[in-house]
Amino acid sequence: MRPLEARMKKIEAIINTYKFETLHAGLVELGITDITVSAVKGYQEGFKKMYRGIEYEFDFVPKIMVMIIVADDQADMAVERIIENIRTGSIGDGMIFMYPLENMYRMQSGKRGEWKNSGQGGRW
Repeated sequence: MRPLEARMKKIEAIINTYKFETLHAGLVELGITDITVSAVKGYQEGFKKMYRGIEYEFDFVPKIMVMIIVADDQADMAVERIIENIRTGSIGDGMIFMYPLENMYRMQSGKRGEWKNSGQGGRW
């Protein structure tokens, strides 16, 4: 079987932790329900926070990385929804990365090919 010629995209968004629920609800509205979420730390120079009246400076700030796989024709819509749901216009809003996805393999069954993020647990 030959590669899928990038008919799918992998989108990774690194966002503020408090924005995750809003983003998740926005993706579900689009029918994108199969997501992977990781706790990460992002370097943010000069980030300061008050704790018990004392100002602390942090170099690494807790973030969440959300990964979704979508069909090529859903990719721009998904990125727009991510921006809509997480953008505040402040430093540290996050980053979005999009990659062409050559192929996918399901470990359980050995199937490979295009993934349909159908809002019903996905399908091959």
